[in-house]
Amino acid sequence: MQRVMIIGQPGSGKSTLARKLGERTGLPVVHIDTIHWQPGWVERSRDEKTRLCHEVEARERWIFEGGHSATWSNRLARAD
Repeated sequence: MQRVMIIGQPGSGKSTLARKLGERTGLPVVHIDTIHWQPGWVERSRDEKTRLCHEVEARERWIFEGGHSATWSNRLARAD
């Protein structure tokens, strides 16, 4: 298992699960919030979020936690 996709409703424990799984497996964890928001809580454009998601999805190893459903199909195709 090298690529894990975690999705769910807000407050459902996605971030906690991703963090704990990352600790156990050594896989790097990416939280969608770090892609969605720029410093100062400024929302990135949809195109920028999509570009950043694609960069992560292209990596060989990841735990990707969160939404941005516009890129779910790409992420799901790469997930183990």
